[in-house]
Amino acid sequence: MAFPDDRLGVVVEMAFGADLTADPSGWAWVDVGADLTDGEELERLFDQQIVITRGRADESARVQPTSVSVMLDNTDGHLTPQHPMSKWWPNVVKGTPLRISVPRPGGGIDYRFTGQVGSIEPEWEFGEPGGTDPGAVVTVAASGILRSLARRNSPSQSALFRHWTAPDVASVAYWPMEGGTDQLLISPTGAPPLSVSDAVEPGGAPMDLLPASDPLLAIPAGENGRWSATVPPFTIVDNEWCVAVAVYIDSAPPSGADQVLAVQADDRSSDNGVDATITVRPGDFQVTWRLNPVAGTVTQTFSSAAALGKWILIYASAQQSSIFGTDYKAGWVSISGAAGGAVTTYNDLGSARRPRVVGRSGTVRQDMAWGHLVVLS
Repeated sequence: MAFPDDRLGVVVEMAFGADLTADPSGWAWVDVGADLTDGEELERLFDQQIVITRGRADESARVQPTSVSVMLDNTDGHLTPQHPMSKWWPNVVKGTPLRISVPRPGGGIDYRFTGQVGSIEPEWEFGEPGGTDPGAVVTVAASGILRSLARRNSPSQSALFRHWTAPDVASVAYWPMEGGTDQLLISPTGAPPLSVSDAVEPGGAPMDLLPASDPLLAIPAGENGRWSATVPPFTIVDNEWCVAVAVYIDSAPPSGADQVLAVQADDRSSDNGVDATITVRPGDFQVTWRLNPVAGTVTQTFSSAAALGKWILIYASAQQSSIFGTDYKAGWVSISGAAGGAVTTYNDLGSARRPRVVGRSGTVRQDMAWGHLVVLS
C-alpha cells in the first residue's frame, strides 16, 4: 500500500515513553509530522510516497511483518536518539509505538499502520550533527505486531544488557561487547559502534563467563589489541559522570604495566582537559590523571590483590565536591564486594569535564577480557 506523494492529511504519530505493558488507549500520542518547536510549527513530514508492506511477497513465501519507513525533518535535532537537548529525551528509542492515519472523506480517522519503531537513522547533509543543520533529516522505520511476536520467541538479551538499558538506569551510552562480531560493535543506546583491532576476539574470553552475560570481548596474552568507543555529547547531571566496564585479568604482568582502561574527556588540549589511564602492574593498579597541561599529572596506586583471576568492575569517575573542586576517582569492585580505589581532588572551578572517548590499547601479557561498557550521569 502506498500513499500519494503529497501529504493529503497524512498524520504520523509516536508515543514517546509509552508503557508497552499498559493499555494503548492511555498512551500519549505526538504528531511528529507537524510539530511545534520553540513556539513555531515545524512541518517535519516531507512530501514523499509512504509505502506500507504487508503479508507475503508471493504464495510460497512466509508471512512477513508489516513495515513502513518515513523520512522526517530533524533540523532541531529533537528526533536524534540520545540527544540530551531533545524535548523527548531519553525516549527517542527503538520500540516506541508509531501509527499512521489519514482522514476519512466523510469524517473520522482511518489508521493505515500501527506498530513499533525498529530503527531511527539520522542523516546530516552538511557537516557534523549539531541540532541546527538545515540539511538534517531522520528516517524512522517501524514494524507491526508480527515483529514483536518474533522477538518474544527469540532468546532474550542477557541480564546485564537488560539492566544497563532499563529506563530507570542513567546510562547515557552503553556497549554490551557481548556476542558475535556484529553484536559486540553495536550500542543499543544509539552511540557510534565500537571500534576494534584485528587482535580482539569477539566472544573469545578463554576464562569463565561473567554471570548474567553472554560471551565477551577478549585479547589473548601476547597480543597487541585495541578497542575504543566514542561517547555522544550529553548533559552532565549533577556535575557527575562515571565510566565503568567489566574486566577479567587473568594474572598480574611479570613486569611493566598493561593498560586496562583509558578515558579522554572534553577540552583535552586546553587548560581544562582531563584524561585518565588505568593500568595493572605486578603488585597493584595504577591510575594516572592528566588534569590539564598546566597542572600536569597525578599518579596514584591501589591494591589489586583480590581483583585478579575473576571478573571485576573497573571505573573512573568525576564528581563536583565543592564550588571550586572536583573529585576524580578510579577503582574496582568485585561481585563478592571486595574493592579498591583512589581519589584526587582538583580545583578546576567545579566543572566535571565530560568523557569523550573510552577504550584501551597496547599489548597484554596475560589473558584479558572486557564487557558491558557504560557511561553514566
